[in-house]
Amino acid sequence: MKSGTRLASTRGIFTIVFVLGWFSVFATRAEAQNPGNNAVYNNSNGFTFSLSFIDASVFIGHGTNQSPNICGVIYGILSGSFYVYPSTGAVIDARGISGSTALTCPSGTTPWSTNGNTNIVNVPSTILLPATGGTSPTPIVISTPWILPSATHLIGEGDNTTNGSAGTTIQNAQGNAMAGEWIRLHSGVI
Repeated sequence: MKSGTRLASTRGIFTIVFVLGWFSVFATRAEAQNPGNNAVYNNSNGFTFSLSFIDASVFIGHGTNQSPNICGVIYGILSGSFYVYPSTGAVIDARGISGSTALTCPSGTTPWSTNGNTNIVNVPSTILLPATGGTSPTPIVISTPWILPSATHLIGEGDNTTNGSAGTTIQNAQGNAMAGEWIRLHSGVI
């Protein structure tokens, strides 16, 4: 009896090792694993990557095609420096970006320009900003006013940060929550 049990368990281990070895030798990388891409399903190819929804959090850092701050990441995506940006526009999901360093934009930078609002990247986009409020808020800190190009949509999270719930907060570098003109919608100001 013992030898029959041992043979069966050995055969099971061999099968598991064989299957794992097979997949490690013949595995192919899924297209959805490219930085910034999310997977979608279509009838002809099955799961494939989508250029229309970009995860910005994978571009935070100090490596190639990365930036240490949210403005640099969004600019790198929109300008085509980090990513092949579709001319018809995309949703840039920056909700995964956090931390005071990553949420502080250096002076002279915006998500649409790296040199003080000249040579603005003007492509259609919807940008999902991270929740920065809550019990210990870390706001998005900007030193240069954001002038939104046409066909740009900014969407923040939450609408009530007074009760400690998470929400998106943008403030200028002097610590004033939106004192003065800091975000301009074409010819209008908010």
